This record gives sequence, C-alpha cells and structure tokens, in this order.
Amino acid sequence: MSNATYYGTHRRYRSIFNAFGANHATYWPCQRIVSLSVAELANEHEGDVRPLFVLLRQPAFVVAVACGVVSYLVMSLIMTATPLSMHVIDGFTLEQTAGVVR
Repeated sequence: MSNATYYGTHRRYRSIFNAFGANHATYWPCQRIVSLSVAELANEHEGDVRPLFVLLRQPAFVVAVACGVVSYLVMSLIMTATPLSMHVIDGFTLEQTAGVVR
C-alpha cells in the first residue's frame, strides 16, 4: 500500500479516533468526581448502613453509571463500525479487517 493510500485511509477514520480520545478525556474527570464524592460520603456516614435505594440515588453513582454507559457505547461503535467500513467502503479483505480490533 502506498503512503498516499495509507494517509488517505487514515483521514477517513479520524472521527472514530477523535471519539475514542473524547471518551478517554471524559473518563478521568468523571473518575475524579466519583472518588471525591465517595470520600466525602464515607466521612459523613461512618458505620451507618444505608438501603440500596439511597445508594442508587447518589450523584456519584449516577455519574459512574453514565460514564460506564458512554464508554461502552463508544467502544461498541469503534469495534463494530471500523472493520465494517474498512471492508465495505475501502475494500479490505475480511482477513485484513479482522486484525484491526485485536
């Protein structure tokens, strides 16, 4: 494959790589929010046993679940759409596209 073809193909997938980068960029602030909230809650409720419903309504839990859902959706998009578009649009063989996600 020539360099021109390689770089042209690379540009087509730039949006997928940007989405992957945005996913990683949002992970760390979410993780920081959750860890700070958990530390504050641990100090407030030492020794108390709370019902599950109270835990599920906490903002830290909601942020953690939202980050997990977004991360899983972006991962699914990247791992499904990239090999399919490489095979259908760019004409790579199935053997070549199989190694992309690995």
